[in-house]
Amino acid sequence: MTNAVIPADFESAWLAERGDLLARAATVADVNDDYSLEVAGEVQTAISKAVKKLEAERKSITAPLDDAKKQIMAQEKKLAAPLNAELARLKSLTSAYATECARRIEEERRAAELAERRAAEAALAAEDNPFAPSPDAQTVFAQPLPVSSMPKTSVNRMVERWDFAILDANAVPRELCSPDEKKIRAFLASKKAEGYKVDQLVVNGLRISATVQVQSR
Repeated sequence: MTNAVIPADFESAWLAERGDLLARAATVADVNDDYSLEVAGEVQTAISKAVKKLEAERKSITAPLDDAKKQIMAQEKKLAAPLNAELARLKSLTSAYATECARRIEEERRAAELAERRAAEAALAAEDNPFAPSPDAQTVFAQPLPVSSMPKTSVNRMVERWDFAILDANAVPRELCSPDEKKIRAFLASKKAEGYKVDQLVVNGLRISATVQVQSR
């Protein structure tokens, strides 16, 4: 392997072992009796050990790199901490102001729509009302209210972000929820520890099954 990080002598020996294991694994076409189970189990265990041996060799090389990365990231976090604190504070201030501006603009927009709607209703009613105000008065009444615009800066952009807070988890629609696999597995483990059998468990929306896995010792 060109520019290999794993030592060449280890790689050479491990590749020879891999070749032997692949040849042994190829002889196992089916498992249908105790003998074939024994043979397959032995090859399975040997392969598992070989993979773990390669992983251990890799870790002996990458562990120091991982430690160095952690130290560098910790230093980065420490150095940037004061700036990130000010960044968070400034974001809070600017976002609060921009949000208040957006609220006021929306309030003005609704007021303008209400005024226009009322003017239209008044104009419609005036058609059948001989005592309605003069057209000039109607025109003045129907003038749209001015609506402000969002503030701008030369180096920022305003982005409306929607957020949420869960008030009642049980009331959230089903289509907005996802099953929690960790909780399901913990539930199954607890029931198994209590002595339940698979066919004794019935949970809506789940098909619970059991398999027997052959693992290396």
